[in-house]
Amino acid sequence: MSQQRLTLAPKRFTFRNQDFEKGNQLLREAQTLNMEKKPFSSAMVLRAFIELTLEKYVENNKLNRVEQKNGKPSLQTLPQKAEAVIQHMTRKNPAPNKALHAFRRGVIEGKNSASIQSLNDFVHGKHAIPTPADLRAGWE
Repeated sequence: MSQQRLTLAPKRFTFRNQDFEKGNQLLREAQTLNMEKKPFSSAMVLRAFIELTLEKYVENNKLNRVEQKNGKPSLQTLPQKAEAVIQHMTRKNPAPNKALHAFRRGVIEGKNSASIQSLNDFVHGKHAIPTPADLRAGWE
């Protein structure tokens, strides 16, 4: 049986590094954060990494950041940004749609403990406490 990773992020990535310094710094921190010893810090870094990555994609692809709410412009929420990114990616290349299904279901729609809502709850909720399994699932 293989030993599970103790750090938030693995030492090697299956994706290319971020092309901006803050993203790279978050990756370096995620590689050193022990989820067992620092679950809240790990949750905050994971949440920041997701938000920063989505924001950078929105910016690079000039996607709309504003939604109409009751007839007035309103900044998109993080789940709305994530959904806009997925829709844009699948329009550009339909192949990853299947791969993005798990991201949509788990992270955006809040179907698991690594969803955006759960990460927000870990930061702001009185009783929500992240586990290494929650955080590992969120990174994967």
